[in-house]
Amino acid sequence: MLEAYPNPDGTYTLKSDFSRTTYNLRERIKKLGGRWDAGSKAWVFDPRDEVRVRELCAKIYGTDGSAPVELLTIRAPAEVCDTKGGGAGLEAWLAGRQVARAFGRDSGAKLGEGVVLVSGGFSSGGSVKNCKVTWKAGTVFEIRDVPRALAEKVHAEHRGVALLDTTGAVVAEATREDSLPVLAEEAFRASHVAVEDQIAEAELMLAAAQGSLYGLRFRRAELLAEENTST
Repeated sequence: MLEAYPNPDGTYTLKSDFSRTTYNLRERIKKLGGRWDAGSKAWVFDPRDEVRVRELCAKIYGTDGSAPVELLTIRAPAEVCDTKGGGAGLEAWLAGRQVARAFGRDSGAKLGEGVVLVSGGFSSGGSVKNCKVTWKAGTVFEIRDVPRALAEKVHAEHRGVALLDTTGAVVAEATREDSLPVLAEEAFRASHVAVEDQIAEAELMLAAAQGSLYGLRFRRAELLAEENTST
């Protein structure tokens, strides 16, 4: 859970149960003058920036930590994740939470806090210089304790995402099945356009080749005529 509260010394703290959750905000937090307190694993601010800190949290996480909110679990396929970090993407993120992280090409991957696998698995790959987090086909995971507003936003923006309550009951079905015909039609159209483009390009190349061939045949006829004339 995300918390934001004043301290006795006059400073202001932003803290999460998931230590790496606020990592996604670090650059914006630093612009607000925040400093990381390793001991408490929390960001500390000037209290005069409280409103801006809360607004930032509400925008990214769906809550500003000022009041209890309903929490849901996001169940999603790995394909909906954003990748960042490193040359090719060492980390997989969704809903402002780190889903998995690789540390090198052959390191494998570690799940983020509050994340569990439903099927498949995360690993690592790429090259030594451009290593990245990878996943098996069919990988599905769950992110627990996500504010409802943010969970519903993710559900609306991505196909294949389902929402569950704290008991595991589904409160919003995944859109994967309903969207498959749409995805198939879009893929077919894209493939059709690509094939048509390739045909048009091939026809141009064929026309150019035929022009060259006709030119060569004409030149050969001229040479044969000259040879016959000279003899």
